[in-house]
Amino acid sequence: MDDKSLYSSQQPQSISENLQNYIDSMVEEIVLEGKPFNTQKKYLKKFSEKEGLDYVRLESNICTFIEIFENIKKTPNKLMEKFAMEKGQDCYLSDEIILSFLNRLPQNVRFVITDSKTGKYGYIDFKGNVVIEPKYISAGDFHDGLAKVKKDKKWGYINYYGEEVIPFVYDGAGDFFEGMATIKRSSKWGFIDKTGKETVPRRYPSEFHQYSFFREGLAVVQMNHKFGFVDKMGNEVIACNYDYAGKFSEGLACVLLSNGRFAIIDKSGKELFDIKYDAVSEHVAYFDGMLSVALETPSGKKWGFIDKNGKEIVSCKYDDVSDFHEGMAVVQRNKKYGCIDINGIEVIPCIYLYEDSFHEGLSHVQDDSYRSGFVDSKGELIIPCLYSEADCFREGLALVQLNNKWGFIDRIGREIIPCKYDPFWCNIEHTSYYWPSPFQDGLAKVSIDDKMAYIDKNGNVIWMQK
Repeated sequence: MDDKSLYSSQQPQSISENLQNYIDSMVEEIVLEGKPFNTQKKYLKKFSEKEGLDYVRLESNICTFIEIFENIKKTPNKLMEKFAMEKGQDCYLSDEIILSFLNRLPQNVRFVITDSKTGKYGYIDFKGNVVIEPKYISAGDFHDGLAKVKKDKKWGYINYYGEEVIPFVYDGAGDFFEGMATIKRSSKWGFIDKTGKETVPRRYPSEFHQYSFFREGLAVVQMNHKFGFVDKMGNEVIACNYDYAGKFSEGLACVLLSNGRFAIIDKSGKELFDIKYDAVSEHVAYFDGMLSVALETPSGKKWGFIDKNGKEIVSCKYDDVSDFHEGMAVVQRNKKYGCIDINGIEVIPCIYLYEDSFHEGLSHVQDDSYRSGFVDSKGELIIPCLYSEADCFREGLALVQLNNKWGFIDRIGREIIPCKYDPFWCNIEHTSYYWPSPFQDGLAKVSIDDKMAYIDKNGNVIWMQK
């Protein structure tokens, strides 16, 4: 019998990149943030009809897609997820965008746990239910809907249902980014896609590749002590001719030439300009259109910033700088820290013993008494320096320490979760924690009676080791 399902898919016609981006952002706001579709219909009709689309059909497809997602939110269902992929294509959404929607649904979020008796790793969901039993020797966080896990000395990958979707045959494994992950067998590294197909053959010998990942469609690789770039089909699109290479960021990459100088290249491998400086940022990448560079002076390196054309926007006058984040960069001068904006204006003077990058509009600072507080982008001290330690804001809350106890405050300094948690040691997939973790996907890791636990933003214990 033919399938007469409402969710049957048809191949859509091509559309412009601008309309594609508009539909992506519109549907994201609807399915993830709960914004009403009705307010967007007038603009969608105007833009789609301009490109000759059948608006009535497009609107119907989007409504069906929203309906499917509402059902998935209530009851996780693999069949409905398949329908979502099919109907999403009829809405002109890319597979990557649809998968990102699925991965960000609360019921699909997974948190690593350990069994205190066996030392093995498993996962809970956002409600604290153990959805994947602790049976793995090691386990990583989920990326692109898959997590690397280890058993019997070999690595493989599972989905958020706990199904082992890529077999345990690898000696080393990385996380998935842009649908690709590094893998190692017989001392050689390559990349696999999410079906387990080895699209970039294992031919790279360096341990460097354990930490390599795709960014903007290309990945850094190393051969014979030289660096280059491959695409997702394994083509070496930029030959391994460089002494070092940073990942692509904002369409550009910084590479180290054999003469010891740095250069900026585009994705075709064309060298756009040489960098007439002695050093570049630790991450060797552009952030907010800016790259930090340094000149050697009698008193040591002095740091500044150049733009994508190589023009010096901030002169090399600082003892240290961070990369730009949220339009601001931390700078150091005379052993004190402050911040500049992308125009090089010192909006926060160098008066603090320490300053962290901006997150959610606030930056963690320490005053001369080594107490921690938070400033905004105008330099105003929004939260006084009262705490012995602090971490940046995540999901509206920041970790703070008072009297050697940890808790969480909101953006106006209210103690939402009291400072009552002890520092503790935790090692999840080679990542060490000496204190509770920031909130991620609604939960934070803490220690209660020397046992690992997760709490929600109200301080309720969602899960704790037995």
